[in-house]
Amino acid sequence: MNMVEQTIVAFARCRILRIRVCCLILSLIVASALLAEKVTAQNRSKTSKPEVRMIGELKWWIVPNQEGNTSEGKLYFGAILQNNLNVPVKAGLSFQSYLADGTKYEGCYSPGGAGPGVTEEIAPHEKALLGCNRATVRRDLKNLQVTSRLWDVYAIRQNSPKANIVEAGLLKLDWSLDKEHSQHDAFARVRTLSVRDTKARVLFRFYSEDGIQVATCESDDVFVEPEVILRTTCFVPIFVDAGSPQPKTVRAEVRPAKW
Repeated sequence: MNMVEQTIVAFARCRILRIRVCCLILSLIVASALLAEKVTAQNRSKTSKPEVRMIGELKWWIVPNQEGNTSEGKLYFGAILQNNLNVPVKAGLSFQSYLADGTKYEGCYSPGGAGPGVTEEIAPHEKALLGCNRATVRRDLKNLQVTSRLWDVYAIRQNSPKANIVEAGLLKLDWSLDKEHSQHDAFARVRTLSVRDTKARVLFRFYSEDGIQVATCESDDVFVEPEVILRTTCFVPIFVDAGSPQPKTVRAEVRPAKW
């Protein structure tokens, strides 16, 4: 093969190599576009069905004072959140109210307004009522407009200790609904699944008659010995205002100790 023929062959090989490189680059561009479209579709799906969403309407109500100035009462805001995840989540809500003419009125949020006024843990695929009170107002208040914002939603992923709940129940400390609130406690009997002492804590979920979580409380850290099924209660009882759905049932869950 002479010099001219060698030059022609080399030029042809170079051209073929360029074509292959161009095809490779084109394939990468197409693959990237398809991947971007898939991610966008996934994001649209998440947006259409949020992990935690508000259901129903925002509500507000006034619980009349039973003592002192009975022409006034405590102003409460409330909303129901639904957890669509397979794990528990913590979520917070803030509330802002306006008078009928648009004048800014009372709200419920963290100091400075840059955060939730109430935060609660919600079990997987369950609903919870988040209620909040920060102000005393006249009982004849009408036509209040209320807005709300969702804050600080995050999943709770933690390993439970080697223990389980044998029994749990509701303790009615005070069921006088003619007062401003009712007071409740709960108990649980805990058994360790280990041959050693197990340190744990119990979370209690209180549910209304229609199965919506209305409050939670925790026990103190406890040592569960293998020889005994330990009975524990809320570290601090819960208070439910007279305008909210009242607890009818309770469920207990074993959680890791905090200390």
